[in-house]
Amino acid sequence: MNIDQDRYNKLADWAESADRGIHPERGETGTEATRSSRELIRRAGGRPSVDPASEPGAVSPRRQVRLPRALSERVDQLADRENRSASDLMREAIAQYVATHDEQRAGDEKGGKLVKDPDVRATVERALEAGQRREDIDMVVRARYTYEWGGGDALHLELADEVERLRTLVGKP
Repeated sequence: MNIDQDRYNKLADWAESADRGIHPERGETGTEATRSSRELIRRAGGRPSVDPASEPGAVSPRRQVRLPRALSERVDQLADRENRSASDLMREAIAQYVATHDEQRAGDEKGGKLVKDPDVRATVERALEAGQRREDIDMVVRARYTYEWGGGDALHLELADEVERLRTLVGKP
């Protein structure tokens, strides 16, 4: 290993002296300190991991999206106000969006997209408790909504009658 002796000696003299050359007035606070810290970390160690569960040195998947200029400027303004990066804001927004849609889909799988009416949902839950098959209930509910929204034919009328039979079965006239 080749050590620059002049530099080494200067650093040793500085470390052993009382004059540290520290200038508190040059210190940064608030937003400037946050930005400087991030820049220092970025330069020292590269990009920080966005996935705490990933192995050290793992590369995170990358997505790119084009935005209208006005939206891009709003993202930048929000990032500045919150002292965060635009990427961090977008990661959070995407995570919230996906979580919301996962919850909606889970709700849809539980009761079907058409079962939003609280009375129908309660009837479906009671029919399930009474041993009716989910597939049969979903078919009947879809037919009922089709009939109520128009376009009903004899088959739909028959299935609508089946809805009424199920309601009676579970004690909901």
